[in-house]
Amino acid sequence: MALASIYDLVTPQWVKDTFLRGLDNYLQDEDGIPFPESMYEQSTSQAIAGVQAELDLCLDVTTITQERQDWNSEDINACIPLYVFQRPLHSVQALRWKYGQLRIFTVPATWLNILNPIFGRLHVIPTALSPSVTLTTNVFPYFFNNSNYMPGWWDIDYTAGFRYYKGSATIAQGQQTATVTFASDEQFLSSNYAVYTTRSGPNAADLLMEPQIVSKGVGGFTIKMPTAVAGTSLTVNWVVSDLPADLRQVLGIRAALLPLVTAGDLVLGAGVQGGQIGVDGLSQQLSTTKAGAAGGAFAGRVNALQTQALDLMNNLRGKYRPMNMMGV
Repeated sequence: MALASIYDLVTPQWVKDTFLRGLDNYLQDEDGIPFPESMYEQSTSQAIAGVQAELDLCLDVTTITQERQDWNSEDINACIPLYVFQRPLHSVQALRWKYGQLRIFTVPATWLNILNPIFGRLHVIPTALSPSVTLTTNVFPYFFNNSNYMPGWWDIDYTAGFRYYKGSATIAQGQQTATVTFASDEQFLSSNYAVYTTRSGPNAADLLMEPQIVSKGVGGFTIKMPTAVAGTSLTVNWVVSDLPADLRQVLGIRAALLPLVTAGDLVLGAGVQGGQIGVDGLSQQLSTTKAGAAGGAFAGRVNALQTQALDLMNNLRGKYRPMNMMGV
């Protein structure tokens, strides 16, 4: 499998096909020139950046090195929980003890336990008795001198973000299925990931069939066509990701708003709500749903999408934003 990114799922073409469908003749300027691709790219990038900031999540795979975390002696009683700054937590490459700028010890990988990836929580649980006893009885007292707190004691390298992989599978003539197998270091924690597909082949009838994903598990999945492939072969391109569908939906809605509002303003002109023409007793009248400042000719769709995005974001905040409490 090849690495992919959020931009392989939230693409300008996907935004057009999903949220701007039926508006091809209106997504253009006053001279009839289609909106530039840069408009869709900018609105997509802004949507991703905005949702990342609001939910405090990494929507793309990000590697963080030498993040510093403080030590509290009370953490020993809770198996030393650590909450990394970037979420969801994918994997930890290294965890070290650092006294000021002096590196003391690299924690064995077998001691690291990721228990809540979404909230970036891992625990340090020593599983080798001898090293843990030695470190606890000798190293801790030496550096802490009975102190209950040490700033920047933990030095962490880790990878955060939702994961994305892409590839292709070929279904031979007369066959219906193809199986994709993940490498051991690319497996997901569960089968709760999504598979998105596109098709290419010499036979047009094959392209009209919708692939089904069957036998999905942490080690891979199987693609099945409704009927056997009629052409010489059919290539199914796929992207897999553990990005939830509701997150992708809100990203698409936000990315669609800029071109949608711009097109709505240009149908009759910015700020124009209606027009009327009369000649010798004949008249024609045209009105938009609302004034240009409120969404233009497509205010109905704009309002519906904004309402849906608001509901989705309220649910997503409750799901992904940790509760922050402070004692006074």
